Amino acid sequence: MSTFNYGWYLIYTVPRQERKVVSQLLEHGMECFSPTYSTVRQWNDRKKIVELPLFPSYVFVKLNSIEEFYYGQHVNGAASYVRFGKQFARMEQDQIDQIRMVAKHGEDISVSEERFRDGQRLVITKGPLCGLSCEVVHVDQMKKILVRVDLLQRNIIMRFKPEYLAAIHDMANADTF
Repeated sequence: MSTFNYGWYLIYTVPRQERKVVSQLLEHGMECFSPTYSTVRQWNDRKKIVELPLFPSYVFVKLNSIEEFYYGQHVNGAASYVRFGKQFARMEQDQIDQIRMVAKHGEDISVSEERFRDGQRLVITKGPLCGLSCEVVHVDQMKKILVRVDLLQRNIIMRFKPEYLAAIHDMANADTF
């Protein structure tokens, strides 16, 4: 790493080690998180609500020094920092805020690695996710909205009422709260 840029980075973890990595980073005084969502899992004899990572094997960490960068590499359960080519994947604060909003306020979330075809582009006009752009996907005859988090190459699927959405060209007329 020739020049260090402060900010948010992604650590790729060993499978199912996100909580362990977050715990160690927090103990070291570093700001980090691994967003989760609740879902119902069915076994033969019972159903249980479980917390699953929204982005499996990823931990978001805010690095303020080169020492923190090196510490993050050597945490038990951390595999490596995510790279795109020779560059480390660095995220902007607004992307982190959007991910936190989705994790905090998202209802009926599911995660898909499927690559969807381009559909109608919309903007969420009401609620805690107001202002996010999205793409319509039809699943099981129910309208679901695809909110892209481009950096992670994952898609978050959420249900919205039609009145919470507007076509991008209609945004000037949309009322938000």
